[in-house]
Amino acid sequence: MSNLAKLEAEMNELILADRPEAAIERFYAADATLQENSEPPVVGKPAILARERGFLKNVASAERPVLHASGVGEDTSFSEWSYDMTFKDGTRFVLHEVARRRWKDGLVVSERFYYSR
Repeated sequence: MSNLAKLEAEMNELILADRPEAAIERFYAADATLQENSEPPVVGKPAILARERGFLKNVASAERPVLHASGVGEDTSFSEWSYDMTFKDGTRFVLHEVARRRWKDGLVVSERFYYSR
């Protein structure tokens, strides 16, 4: 297994264990960017963590995410996910997405989510 494949697997295991904040803390570079589809990117690990915490505080319940597939290239990894959660206002949120990560020196420098609702 390549080093990047190992890092990708470790990050995905934290997400599967319902520890997305730990994944960000461990694997994101200080100046990383996170982008949802074509939205403007969130820049910097503190801002990305704040975004994640803001999202999670509105979740009432969630099924364990499903990792369908993942793969790695030279400095890029991809993973395909499904999420099923309910927000505190009762809205159910079902999402199928692909996450693309670019890595440098063992850290994610850019992550972008591709999905439609």
